[in-house]
Amino acid sequence: MVDQMGSGDCIFCQLASGAMDSKVVYEDDDFKAILDIYPASPGHVLVIPKEHVVLFNQLSEYKTQRLGVVAKIVSEKLFKALKPHGLNVFIANGTVAGQKAPHMICHVIPRFEGDGLNFNLPEGTEVDEESFSKIKEFSVNAWGEAKPVETQAPITVSESEVTAPVVQESIDAFDDGKVSLEAINKLYEESDNV
Repeated sequence: MVDQMGSGDCIFCQLASGAMDSKVVYEDDDFKAILDIYPASPGHVLVIPKEHVVLFNQLSEYKTQRLGVVAKIVSEKLFKALKPHGLNVFIANGTVAGQKAPHMICHVIPRFEGDGLNFNLPEGTEVDEESFSKIKEFSVNAWGEAKPVETQAPITVSESEVTAPVVQESIDAFDDGKVSLEAINKLYEESDNV
């Protein structure tokens, strides 16, 4: 498991609070989305909660929903601005799953044909009936019978929430579809605090 640091020692808490420089593409009361300084591909964005949590399951239900909304906003802006052939949106939850930082991060990674990244899952084998029964029995014992998820009013994000606390030039560039791969790379080189 990833060691849990106190939020004062956590580099991602410092990035989320603004104590460290970053290239912000989105920010609200709960999350900050920043360009990764070691991108898997140009435009790789990290969506980080401002609250110090190590694992995804430590987020509240509300913030879990908000994370989905923020990842969707970032994805839409990346699709519009960079015109990637696809996107990966994922969370590495624990070291065995590839988590390297002691802070929960949602990665939004633009994908381009021939980019050399590999997120393909290996071909598995079909679960046999005995294994399925054991998994189902464990699940029912641990959580009870499956029930429909209670729905709540959808979370909405106003345009002012999207643009107010972020660097306006970054949002304008995303909104206008003017961000190219060269522009993303230039953002990494700039030293202005956002």
